[in-house]
Amino acid sequence: MKGKPGKRATVFLALGNAVSNGGVCIYFGFLVMYLSQYGYTESWIGLVMMLCALANMVSQPLIGYLTDTYVPNKQMLIILAAASIPIGFFLPASVSIPVVAAFSIILLSITEQIYGPLFDVWTVRLNERHGGVDYGITRGFGSIGYALAAMIAGKCFDAVGIQWMFVLHAVVMGLLIVVVALTENVPCDNQKTVQETNGQQRVSMAKALSMLAKNKKYMLFLFSYLFIGVGMKFVGLFYPILIEVKGGTEGDLGIGLSIMSLSEFPFMFLYSKYSKHFSIEKLMMFSLGMYVVRDIAMLLAPNLLMLELAQVTQGLSFGIFLPAFLFYMNYITPRRITTTAITIVGSAGGALASVAGTFLGGIMVEQLGIYPSMLCCTGLAVIGFGLYLASMKVKRDEIGITV
Repeated sequence: MKGKPGKRATVFLALGNAVSNGGVCIYFGFLVMYLSQYGYTESWIGLVMMLCALANMVSQPLIGYLTDTYVPNKQMLIILAAASIPIGFFLPASVSIPVVAAFSIILLSITEQIYGPLFDVWTVRLNERHGGVDYGITRGFGSIGYALAAMIAGKCFDAVGIQWMFVLHAVVMGLLIVVVALTENVPCDNQKTVQETNGQQRVSMAKALSMLAKNKKYMLFLFSYLFIGVGMKFVGLFYPILIEVKGGTEGDLGIGLSIMSLSEFPFMFLYSKYSKHFSIEKLMMFSLGMYVVRDIAMLLAPNLLMLELAQVTQGLSFGIFLPAFLFYMNYITPRRITTTAITIVGSAGGALASVAGTFLGGIMVEQLGIYPSMLCCTGLAVIGFGLYLASMKVKRDEIGITV
């Protein structure tokens, strides 16, 4: 009996991940090219991306705590997706006014950049309820959704113009609302009634932050993610510029993004198989090491074809990192604040990484060129990998948490 609800949940969560990733790709994957056509510089784009990250540093832990405590994942995702539809049209309406255009991008990043963590925790909770929910499949379909969106949108924009990205984005967000509405709900783990049932007190936001700050293993990982994240953010934002430097078009960008996402799928899909043979910490170590390799591959790619093929390293890095990260967070943080812990890594670590990887990276690209900037990011990734190796020496029984 448990298998059937688990399989149904897997199907709808897989669809939700695919559609949400596709929507994010259509807007943010082609955003740099759209803005470049209107004369926006790399440093301006980098500044806006930094502001997006700083805004998410505040909003994501707050949304994560609200989801842990008051608003279940299902309702939160519907609210955010519904808000994303009108917000998505703010940019084309204000593209000639830089301040307003920047505000529209920041606002959409707040509503959309948290989809992944919300789906991740939802997946874990439904698997705990029913069993048989395969995280690798649900997240793997997210990669397929991103890849299909990148390829289809890239060809479409080549034919009819990139300005249609906003209409296509709205359609996909509408579809996301339908899929989420059909998916089984779960209660908030930090809700007062749930905690009373479990014989525990609800954790306040301040207490949650204090618990995480005292967790040495968590904090070392947070800083590791910060340094490695600089390269992630830099490549994520300026990959379209790398494509343009090599003489590529929107279609070539779509191919590169498709290769990136398709490479993730087999590693996410098979995660439940190969993860049985390795500890969660060793899987994290391998995936973070591959981020260093990914930066080097981007740095040394001699032509457009090799730059596109370098995206294959995404599977060995992000494709393993993402499912391993979710279970790693469950392994080293209290269950009641798992969503909060995940969103802090993604927002606080991501925000600071964006300052260096996007804003400062944009300035460096203009002053030094994109390849010297890429070399600096690679050096920081090596430091981040070293910090993770240090975190492995901290035993789980030393972190002083009650799960």
